[in-house]
Amino acid sequence: MADPLIGKQIGQYEVQALLGQGGMAVVYRAYQGGMKRDVAMKIVSALLTQDPKFRERFNREVEFIASLEHSHIIPVHDHGVTEDGIAFLTMRYLKGGTLTERIRSGKPLSLSEANRILQEVAGALDYAHKQGVIHRDIKPNNILLDEHGAAYLADFGLARMVTPGTIKHFTEADTFLGTPAYIAPEQVQQANVDERSDIYSLGVVLYEMLAGRPPFTGDSAFDILRAHIDQKPPPLSDFRPELGYGIAAVLKKALEKKPDDRYQTASELATAFSLAAQGDLTTQPLEDYVAPRIAQTQPTTSKGVTRIRFLGASIIGLLLLSGIGILATRSGTVLPSASTTSAPTTPATTATVADSARPDKGTFADLVVTDGEAAEARLALQGSFIGMIACVLSTDYHASLARAVRTRAEALNLPIEVVDSANDAAQQPIIINRFVAQGAKALVICELDPQSIGPALADVQNAGVKVVRLSEIVAGPNSVSLTFTNDAMGSAVGNFTADWINSKMGGKATVAILDYPSVPEKTLRAKAPGATIVGRYEGGLPDNGEKSIAQALLDHPDINIIMSINDAGAYGAVKALQKAGKDPASVKIISVDAETEARRMISAGQFFAASVDSNSVDVGTMSVNAIVKMLAGAPVPKQIFLPGNVVTFESLLTPTP
Repeated sequence: MADPLIGKQIGQYEVQALLGQGGMAVVYRAYQGGMKRDVAMKIVSALLTQDPKFRERFNREVEFIASLEHSHIIPVHDHGVTEDGIAFLTMRYLKGGTLTERIRSGKPLSLSEANRILQEVAGALDYAHKQGVIHRDIKPNNILLDEHGAAYLADFGLARMVTPGTIKHFTEADTFLGTPAYIAPEQVQQANVDERSDIYSLGVVLYEMLAGRPPFTGDSAFDILRAHIDQKPPPLSDFRPELGYGIAAVLKKALEKKPDDRYQTASELATAFSLAAQGDLTTQPLEDYVAPRIAQTQPTTSKGVTRIRFLGASIIGLLLLSGIGILATRSGTVLPSASTTSAPTTPATTATVADSARPDKGTFADLVVTDGEAAEARLALQGSFIGMIACVLSTDYHASLARAVRTRAEALNLPIEVVDSANDAAQQPIIINRFVAQGAKALVICELDPQSIGPALADVQNAGVKVVRLSEIVAGPNSVSLTFTNDAMGSAVGNFTADWINSKMGGKATVAILDYPSVPEKTLRAKAPGATIVGRYEGGLPDNGEKSIAQALLDHPDINIIMSINDAGAYGAVKALQKAGKDPASVKIISVDAETEARRMISAGQFFAASVDSNSVDVGTMSVNAIVKMLAGAPVPKQIFLPGNVVTFESLLTPTP
């Protein structure tokens, strides 16, 4: 049967196509001739318009909703009631369809895409809540996407238009105020509804984005509504086994039956999920490279930037030299753990091996874990967790390291929680003390400034907390330092760079350095006497690298070698070189981390000549192994040296045996 409204003129709008239908309204695409644009037209159910008070409430409510001005709320253009009783409102028409269509497209949402959509919708919802508006019908069909994939929240306030008598009539007609699959338990029970009901529904939407289906399904609306009250959602791992425990912990809290047990604002949910998701986010290809934003994370301060520079100084000696060495600059993260909520306020004592019984130095072979040691570690961690403090979460290396730590910890059934220090060294001792106050019995730390964290680490080590430091510093009991060796890293990079200059550039080069220390001129002359260092610049992050090299090129347009403390800073350097019109064959970058994008650029001959691989997967795995062995009372060496190798075009052509 043909829809009688298709082709009908309603005011200045011509109804052209049906877009969707719900219990209280039907949505069409309409054309507004005067503005020469398509709009989405919502026509309200005739059942509602029979309410004699409806027109007054409709106008008042729509005008209020139209006053909501947020970049991710669908704006209302117009509204009215025709002479023959058709109540309508028009909104911006988005060409990307609904989130429901995206979920059912057959391509699972990546963690990054789900995180972005959540951040956008949560921001809109928080704004509405602050204006006194409760949505009451958060669901994927009410989240619309534009052609670029940006998310917008729609359908504010229709429930507010309904008088109590009409609500009863709708219920009797098998129409519920809200959608059964997404409704909060208190809505089902007709208890007090507030902003936290929307947060529950948003949690259901997040679950569906990741699992491909809502947590509760059934043959009837009654079964689904009942499940919201008295059933637990199926584990997310049933649908996405690759996602970590922290993601599941965030969803668990969002979907708590009692409003007081949930996140209290949409931004709290979004922040928790963003932090949990960082362990799974990886660097995008260079042309799309954007460091992920973490909602409500303390920004990097000038002190934090200074510490990055300090860290660079301690990581690698000048790459042209014989290699002063490389320390730990990297760290990974894992995910928030529910265990922290029930952890004791002080850690129980675990086995401590006297320093005199521990070897001073060791290798990866000393960190092989037995089944018995893993069992003892689980027993030692009962009611507690491992805390990880990351340097930063916006690079491929750190994301890869995080995945490795999480994967290893979960394989051993060890609870783990992560906090991002966001390049702010001042935050690290605070995080250490907070972890221990929550009951952490073990810590993995990427150090931004050893001096800042020294006193806090000494206190917790003396209290029996096991610590793995990604550092060259070896200090105190209950501690293992994982150290990138001078010979394996600094010397390899330095020798490679010197060989490149001598063999491919006639022994002469103009060198810019991103985040490396100064060295004696005589050492530089000994390794590459024809090389000239024009300056050391701030690197470490893409934005820093781009700004620094852009300025360096203005001052020294003949730069033809760039050495970067890490791949992230080097990506920014590449952008600066591209903007300056430099030929990739004319400038070469030698870097550290051997991230996926760096390897691609090495293979493509796109500025990168080499990058040192410190193997984030091995480092993450061995960090957890070291914790396990210490918790089990094994005599772990005080310092473990980490090998590294230089990744080049030639090595990428050679299959790994």
